[in-house]
Amino acid sequence: MGAEVSFTSFDGKLSVEELRKEFYKYQEQCAYESGHSYSGQLNMCNGLKVSDVKFDDDTKAKQYIIDHTSKWENALAVKCNNKWLVGGICSS
Repeated sequence: MGAEVSFTSFDGKLSVEELRKEFYKYQEQCAYESGHSYSGQLNMCNGLKVSDVKFDDDTKAKQYIIDHTSKWENALAVKCNNKWLVGGICSS
C-alpha cells in the first residue's frame, strides 16, 4: 500500500492537552468522511506526538514533520507562527 503526507492546523492558543483532544476529534471526522483504512488522512496515524520545536516558516515546519514521522506511527505537532501545525505520513 502507498502513503500520503497530510497536514492540518489548529489554534496556537490551545494547550497541549486541548490540542490532543481537538486532534482526536479531527481523526474521528477524517474516519467518518474518508473511511477507517488506507484513507491517506491523519486518522491513519496512531496518535499525536507534540514537539517543543518552533518555526516561523510553514515550509520548514512541514519538512521537519516529514523528516520526523513514518507511516503507521504518530502524527507530529509543532508550533509555527500562531498555530499548531500537525502532519504525518498516512497509509493510503
